[in-house]
Amino acid sequence: MTDSLPADPYPLDVVGVGSPLVDVLATATEDEIAATGLVRGSMALVDLDQAEGIYAAMGPTIEVSGGSAANTMAGVAALGGVAGFVGKIADDPLGQVFVHDIRSSGVLYDPAVAAAEDGTASPADGDGAAGDDGAAEGAPLGTGRCLVLVSGDAERTMATHLGAATTITPADVPADLVARAQVVYLEGYLWDLPPAKEAMRRAMAVAHDHDGSVALSLSDPFCVERHQREFLDLLVDDVDVLLNGCDRHGLGSLEESGVDDLHPGVAQQSCDDLDAAVVTVEADLGDQYTYGHSVGTST
Repeated sequence: MTDSLPADPYPLDVVGVGSPLVDVLATATEDEIAATGLVRGSMALVDLDQAEGIYAAMGPTIEVSGGSAANTMAGVAALGGVAGFVGKIADDPLGQVFVHDIRSSGVLYDPAVAAAEDGTASPADGDGAAGDDGAAEGAPLGTGRCLVLVSGDAERTMATHLGAATTITPADVPADLVARAQVVYLEGYLWDLPPAKEAMRRAMAVAHDHDGSVALSLSDPFCVERHQREFLDLLVDDVDVLLNGCDRHGLGSLEESGVDDLHPGVAQQSCDDLDAAVVTVEADLGDQYTYGHSVGTST
């Protein structure tokens, strides 16, 4: 887990910054999804007790490496691009599985590894906003995991316990890796975590200092609701490409938010008027890609 970067660095097409997760997938009926208390089609951050409770209620599962940004980087590599990834894991079996899978998919990854003193609380409450995960201060952290309930129409409902991913800080962002990227891809989910937010700002600064572009994924409608003001502010100077998953990811809520009290550079402007490309993607549920041992829907 401590392999160094290549001695002779080469340019990268994309470097993703996100939460390394191991996905735990199972099919579920509408009643089973409702019984969990999760909102169908959304992602909620949960504490460890909640994660264990949902896992216990799931049917037969498949465990695979995942995470939004990590999956995206695996997709870039599968399409012939050169990709890297930035994210924090624990020195545990799930962390080793994640490192193996993302590297075997062709993605460059030199992991930041959480130490026991990095112990922190994962954001979690009913709608995924910040809260306490019940972990003792300084307690050892495990690699993050995402419980994925897949309904009959292939819609995913996710409960995520971020674990070690919550401890990423600006010091964990390798400037030499990020500087090599034409595009730095940021996972919107990470904006829920103050230290991770600063890590993302560092990645944006390094990218722009080296003539790279910055892409931000809106990730989830609840994520957009929580951070409307900040996401709009980022479109003024920091983000070059905004990735929106059609209605699921709530671009409309950005455009419909009250602009009078936003950043002066955003006031009286819609997203279409800002100096950023807005890319809206719609899932084709018949087209799938494979990452490591996992199967996901391409966009």
